[in-house]
Order: sequence, then structure tokens, then C-alpha cells
Amino acid sequence: AMLAGKYIGHKSGVKIELVQKVRSGISIWSEDDPYHGPDAVVEIEKVGEGSDVALVLSIAKNALTKAKEYILSNQPGIGRIIHVIPAGGASQRSVINGSHAVALADQISDAVTQANMSIDASLHVFSAAPNAVNFYFGQHTDFLGTCDFYEFDFQRQRDGSYLPSFRV
Repeated sequence: AMLAGKYIGHKSGVKIELVQKVRSGISIWSEDDPYHGPDAVVEIEKVGEGSDVALVLSIAKNALTKAKEYILSNQPGIGRIIHVIPAGGASQRSVINGSHAVALADQISDAVTQANMSIDASLHVFSAAPNAVNFYFGQHTDFLGTCDFYEFDFQRQRDGSYLPSFRV
């Protein structure tokens, strides 16, 4: 979803409607939906001396523990973690609709921008968020420098941790 968002940027002029899986089946989400929910809470934690930054999106599930384990074991160049979690806590229902997903993606992008990363630093993204949030955040990646994305090994086909997925 993030990669699709990157290539269908928010300046593309394309009207996007996303099919989002919800508990009751599927729902069509649009950035024009009439209501969006509360902002997320953004916390920044120093974990090392490196110039890279990790972005951990704990929107649907709390991803911080597993992401931090992976970072500390495998990514010594990461110096800070930006952790984003909904005000009411991570849950499958924490994102209301498409306009809420857009608002969260905008807030996440702003948090990364405010981290004032050095020009040679990379952003490492660990996401436990609905695809709509990932898609809309992906639309911001042109402005965030090098981004490395990671996927969690939910089926435990390797080691039950994060795995590098792609770099943009």
C-alpha cells in the first residue's frame, strides 16, 4: 500500500477510493469521507547514536516491542524511534474512515519532517496500520528522503520478526 501511494502521489490529481477490510467485511474509504477521528500521539525515543530514524506505526496493533527488538539487533545506524499510536490506543477500529486515514498520514509525515533528519539519513518504516494509512503515508515519501520499509513475519515463515521489504 505504501509503494502504491508513492507512485500515485497526492499531487497526481487522481481521485482515490480504497477498499479497506473491516470486521464486518469491506468498506470503501475516500479522503472525502465526512468525518475523521482524533490525532495520534507521537513519541520520540533515543535508542542509539546513528543518524537514521525508525518510524513505528502502532495504529492497528502495538508494533513497538517487536520493531525495537529488530532495530536494536539489526540496525545500529538508527538513533531515534518515532512512535505513532492512536490517542485511544492501537486497535483494529482506531481509524474511522478515509479522511481520518489521510489526517493521520499527514500527521505522521509532519512528525518525520519535524525530526529534522540529516540529508544522508534513512527513514526505516515499521507499520502495523490499515492499508489506507499506509497508502496515504506513501504519498508523502517523495519529501522524506530514502525510506526503507519492513514487513512483519506474521506466519512465522522465517523468524517471527521484521524483514526488509523495499527501499524508495
